[in-house]
Amino acid sequence: MADVIGSRARGGTVLAGFQMVADLGAIVGPVMAGALAEFAGYGAAFALSGVVTLVALGFWLRAPETLPTARRATP
Repeated sequence: MADVIGSRARGGTVLAGFQMVADLGAIVGPVMAGALAEFAGYGAAFALSGVVTLVALGFWLRAPETLPTARRATP
């Protein structure tokens, strides 16, 4: 996150928005999965969770590196 927002003066707003969306997902996700489990069964809820995880993984693997090369730690 710090790589993207850097030292901009409004970095707190960006971080607050990021945290708000993460919190919203932590609340809405289990509620929706529970409703799906109640309606269609646990298998459907776990399958949907797996699909969402794989889609998120696809986006994460394609995301570009934002840390400049000079600041990267060498293994």
